[in-house]
Amino acid sequence: ALSASSLPFAAPSTGSSRGRAAPHWALVPPQVCWLSPEQTAGKQKPYMYTQGQAVLNRSFFPCFDTPSVKFTYSATVKVPEGFTAVMSATSWEKQKDNTFVFKMSQPIPSYLIALVVGDIVSADVGPRSRVWAEPCLIEAAKKEYDGVIEEFLVVGEKLFGPYVWGRYDILFMPPSFPFGGMENPCLTFVTPCLLAGDRSLADVIIHEISHSWFGNLVTNASWGEFWLNEGFTMYAQRRISTEVYGLPYTCLEAATGRALLRQHMDATGEDHPLNKLRVVIEPGINPDDTYNETPYEKGYCFVSYLAHLVGNQSKFDAFLQAYVNRFKFQSITADDTLGFFLEYFPELKEKGVDSIPGFEFDRWLNTPGWPPYLPDLSPGQQLMRPAEELAELWAADSLNMEAIEAVDIMGWRTYQLVYFLDQILQKSPLPEGNVKRLSKMYPKISKAQNAELRLRWCQIVLKNNLEAEYSKVKDFLHSQVSRALPLRRCSCWQDLSASLSRFLIKMWDFFSVFFLFPVSHLRVTPCPIASPALGAAGTGGTGLASVPAAAPGPDPHCSLLGSCPAATGVTMGTWGAGAVWQSWELLAPVLLQRSWELLCLAFCHHTGAHTELEERVLLRFRGL
Repeated sequence: ALSASSLPFAAPSTGSSRGRAAPHWALVPPQVCWLSPEQTAGKQKPYMYTQGQAVLNRSFFPCFDTPSVKFTYSATVKVPEGFTAVMSATSWEKQKDNTFVFKMSQPIPSYLIALVVGDIVSADVGPRSRVWAEPCLIEAAKKEYDGVIEEFLVVGEKLFGPYVWGRYDILFMPPSFPFGGMENPCLTFVTPCLLAGDRSLADVIIHEISHSWFGNLVTNASWGEFWLNEGFTMYAQRRISTEVYGLPYTCLEAATGRALLRQHMDATGEDHPLNKLRVVIEPGINPDDTYNETPYEKGYCFVSYLAHLVGNQSKFDAFLQAYVNRFKFQSITADDTLGFFLEYFPELKEKGVDSIPGFEFDRWLNTPGWPPYLPDLSPGQQLMRPAEELAELWAADSLNMEAIEAVDIMGWRTYQLVYFLDQILQKSPLPEGNVKRLSKMYPKISKAQNAELRLRWCQIVLKNNLEAEYSKVKDFLHSQVSRALPLRRCSCWQDLSASLSRFLIKMWDFFSVFFLFPVSHLRVTPCPIASPALGAAGTGGTGLASVPAAAPGPDPHCSLLGSCPAATGVTMGTWGAGAVWQSWELLAPVLLQRSWELLCLAFCHHTGAHTELEERVLLRFRGL
């Protein structure tokens, strides 16, 4: 089995001084995630990966764990036979004794160093890209992304300049991976949710590709100005999307992003200090707290405002190329960015565009709240309007089936379907029977493997109490961790008036995230405990401590789309009794704290008191 002691790691620096790291961990560091076979897609071998953003790599190897410092590195990793090691490096070589040697020749910040060890294989999908995955997923990954990545890279190079990282490989992580993606240079980590089977989510990778210029090449010097990474990346993503799919589709996708920003602002209050583009990272503020919709969507609006000031798309594209070329391999501040903008466009500096009343650059950076400027998304109306009209038909007390059947959704792309489901969700609960008929009418939605559609369909199922499809919700909760939190919130809110046992079961579903996702304060998986009142452990029933049976996936040994036994525990035979007791001794205070937090959330939601308390508690679950 994999263990910390089996991973000798050396990371010499460049220049006159050389450093060497060979850590020996008494406790598992929070950055290193150890997965049991049950937590993988193949369920045959254990798996290990690291997640450095924002400030976790300091527990992996000695470093200046700040985005303001960049360096090159080399590493030697020896792993057991039957396992493969890969890293975010420009070159790698396999030597004897299953030893892998890596070298990153371009300077990067510490958070972008990543390592994976597992039963993984690769397949080429382009002249400079390959996909990595567990054997049971590799064919699906190859089919989904063959030729796709190169198309996006070529457009990105046309807009922003040369791709400097050599290869662009994608690693499809186990289903317990809790993020949509992580833009490690040369080796992007992505959720297996993107394997929809019909390429309907292939464009999601555009965001991670855009980080190759904004975030990886030009980096925010402080997590307090995270928008420099994500705001520019959102803008770059939508520029590439416009070139590939057209402006209406991009505007539709941007409209869904704006809706998410609105939801976030409503939940936190617009004047929340984290709703500024420049957040002061003071003692007691976790840099991870800057991870919310504000740096993404408000940052996108600010970059769009700069483009609006220029007034010419070609000129602004040229500015972005010059910006990347000027600051490549550097870590910069917002003052650097805006100073270069005014230097590049001296005519705008003369006009004093940085101090236009209501749109001052200082206000953009230092004042919380809704963006002063919103880019025009009206071209998306030609896609939004049919979705809105169809949702109105389904929300009517008396269904007009003739009008409904006249609308053909088979040609709708993913975000048009997402927008339609968002409209249905806003109007839910629908009149009795409507959702059941909608499910039968649109198997493209109700039986979709596309994670974005599955998420919204499950939310609709819960909000409309469609008990016949609760099994889909359970399967989704245990197989798609990166999309699970909104659904867990929804499930917690639905049955506040139900019996205590049902509420506790839903709480347990909520807590199971902590065992699926190892990047948390604890790295323990509790052994199931039999409870006569709630069902015996390991029976696959509905009891609090039950272990759901794994459903078959694309391969007899791969249950990506089924339930994950690791969500609720492991058998006693896996751990010794002492280890089990120790894990529960550590876990009990955390479960008590989480129980109290969840009850606070329930109270806030039930009373309509969407307060700062609610948002602070939700932030505890934010990364899941």
